[in-house]
Amino acid sequence: MINPMDLTGKRILITGASSGIGRETAIVLSRLGAELALLGRDEAALKETMSLVENPELHQSVILDLAENDHIEPVIKILTAERPFDGFVHCAGIAPMRPLAMTKKENIEQVMNVNFYSFVEIVRLLTKGKKRFTLGGSIVVMSSVASIHGKPAKVSYSAAKAAIDASLRCMTVELKDRRVRINSVMPSWVNTRMFSSFKGKFPDSAEIQEIEKKQYLGVTGANEVANVIAFLLSDATKTITGTSILMDGGVLQG
Repeated sequence: MINPMDLTGKRILITGASSGIGRETAIVLSRLGAELALLGRDEAALKETMSLVENPELHQSVILDLAENDHIEPVIKILTAERPFDGFVHCAGIAPMRPLAMTKKENIEQVMNVNFYSFVEIVRLLTKGKKRFTLGGSIVVMSSVASIHGKPAKVSYSAAKAAIDASLRCMTVELKDRRVRINSVMPSWVNTRMFSSFKGKFPDSAEIQEIEKKQYLGVTGANEVANVIAFLLSDATKTITGTSILMDGGVLQG
């Protein structure tokens, strides 16, 4: 049987692999045959991810806090010393909620560091030379419906995701000679452990009721997001670039 999303032989870097979408992506990509390098800041959680992927002996993991941007370059140099990457998935991110009246520069910087600045830095380092990222490689970054849909207390988060979507379109132009594809995925609420915990604590809250009403197709499964990421990494999508794929469960249509 032909599998158009087969990733056998492809080496892929994943940030935020300790939990949530990053962990699910690692599991899905390993099942599709990819060789993975997993980055995360929680050592115990990263070990748990490694225990869940298929053929763990093929993969490697590195503890790295992306808030410390100066620590990124040495790690990338080590990981690409012997073999380049064919794909990069940026799942790392933080999503604090803070009302505008309480949002200061340092709060914005904290969110931008992990969500946006680290993404740009890793792409810069991977594509700086010709030996770190293969010709025709694919990059996928997690954006959010918050990039284009306003919500209270999400100024910093929405700004970071909008920056991601704007920057990737510039990157595709700069990297066209390398035929590097860069796309983002824009979900609304995703059924991760964080969401389950929130719903468990506040099952009848107004926010949960609003989510269930507006996201009328249901809360998106983390595996659904991972499948779309795999699709964008695969050779089945060799001409898709500079695109943001919306996975909002119907929020913007409701």
